[in-house]
Formats: sequence, structure tokens, C-alpha cells
Amino acid sequence: MNRNRGAATVATLLEMNALTEQRVVVTVETPAPHVRLVTFRRPEARNAINGAVAQALDQIVRDLEQDPDAWVVVLTGSGGQGLY
Repeated sequence: MNRNRGAATVATLLEMNALTEQRVVVTVETPAPHVRLVTFRRPEARNAINGAVAQALDQIVRDLEQDPDAWVVVLTGSGGQGLY
């Protein structure tokens, strides 16, 4: 995991769509010291957790467990749909 500080993206996971184009499905940012913001980016599916998102979340949790600077993890969804 790339641990950029500030508002920079810490991690992203890509998924291949039917046209084999890559797109970001999950991002992790550091909006404040010791805080990680995990955002699901599938608003067309109301940010439902599919296989790609589940794999991303699994890897993100493993990475954050090893990050002594991550004290708080916030999960959210893009597009104003939240998590369903």
C-alpha cells in the first residue's frame, strides 16, 4: 500500500468492466491524521459489495492492520447512495 499523507489517495483497487476498461472501485484516503476514509465507488450499484470490492476491502483491512498511524477507519460510498 502506498502511504501518501494528507488528502492523497492511499490505495485504489481497479475492476475490469465488460469493455475491459479499468475503473477504481475502492479508494483509501487520509483526510486527517490517523484517519483513513475508505470509499466504495460503485454508485450505479448503490455501492453494493461485489467480488472485486470484497477483495479490495480484504486487502485494505490487512494493510490497515499493519499501519500504526491508522487509528480510525470510516467506510462510505460515492454518489450519495451510501452503503446498502
